[in-house]
Amino acid sequence: MSERIVIIGGGVIGSCIAYYLTLRGVSVMLIEKTAIAAAASGKAGGFLAYDWNDSGPLKDLSRKSYTLHAELATDMGVAYGYRKLDTLSMATCDAGVKYKKSPSIKTPFPEWVTGTVLGCSSIGTSATTAQVHPGLFSHALIKESEKRGLQVIIGNVETILLDDASGDITGVRVQGREDIPCGKVVLALGPWTNKAREWLPADKANSIPHIAAIKAHSIVLRPTAPITPHALFLAYETEEGKHEEPEVYPRPDGTIYMCGAAELDAALPDDASLVRPSEGKCESIYRMAQTLYGKVAGEVEKSQACFLPESHKGHPYIGKIESVGGLYIATGHSCWGILNSPATGLAMSELLLDGRASSVNLDKFAPPGHNPPPQRL
Repeated sequence: MSERIVIIGGGVIGSCIAYYLTLRGVSVMLIEKTAIAAAASGKAGGFLAYDWNDSGPLKDLSRKSYTLHAELATDMGVAYGYRKLDTLSMATCDAGVKYKKSPSIKTPFPEWVTGTVLGCSSIGTSATTAQVHPGLFSHALIKESEKRGLQVIIGNVETILLDDASGDITGVRVQGREDIPCGKVVLALGPWTNKAREWLPADKANSIPHIAAIKAHSIVLRPTAPITPHALFLAYETEEGKHEEPEVYPRPDGTIYMCGAAELDAALPDDASLVRPSEGKCESIYRMAQTLYGKVAGEVEKSQACFLPESHKGHPYIGKIESVGGLYIATGHSCWGILNSPATGLAMSELLLDGRASSVNLDKFAPPGHNPPPQRL
């Protein structure tokens, strides 16, 4: 049996797994269909929070990962947009909205916010919140891993090869290439996790947990004035009475990332390169930006969309697929994928090489054994 480990998926989760595996001198190959960070890992906001998940199962994973982010920024010595910042919760609205309550400003808000502010309070400080540029972060991880021997293949997986007698993994077949021998495969496919069912025999397909795909939209602005490092979580009321919840992340490169306008029922394309913004969604975000920042908003440099991977349990699956020898999975991280990628990568490397994760207890994230496709009503 080959000692090589194959990771399928070149987003931030796959990149972190590759990074921590190559730190231990293992032979690793990463297979990605489109490009590194082609999907949400290249279009997400990159917000990091130390303790925002303390009330649920992600507490230990998120706290460990937040700490690892700071360590990685030092260890890699690469500028990929990591910095600590303050975070505010703000209530605001369109100019024409008539509001009855007096504004409740508990914390001063940045001067570059010139629109109507009905409320402002601190929900994070530079001790508990930070950010990265997720695309730059993913590429930095891959580059460091390649220095230690990581092989990256851009190609389309056709089949996961299994031994006829044992049913254990023996390799991966990629379209137009010779079969790749390996003893272990990690699925880090995000919203495309369900695709892996097609790579296994029919009696093994339901071992792959179902992952839903939530479409999110974002824009990147080039403001006309310097922007302070304040992340904003907004409760925004439009003139039509709609309530939006956009998020705003100024970046060290001088741009502003702003996201919102989620869609629960959008169709997931077969390839990340085919994802396009839905009509009017990015324009709606820009209109809110102009209301909030006035002329400071500047011009839109990017209008984009991506799909977030969501499990029906509301937390990721990180662990071994018990019915297929040598098959592992790390997916379903939803909006916290960038935050939780380093701890996921470290824990997965421990599970793969040591048989158990010592940095974070993964028991609560173990994938279920049988996963029939969800029924639509």
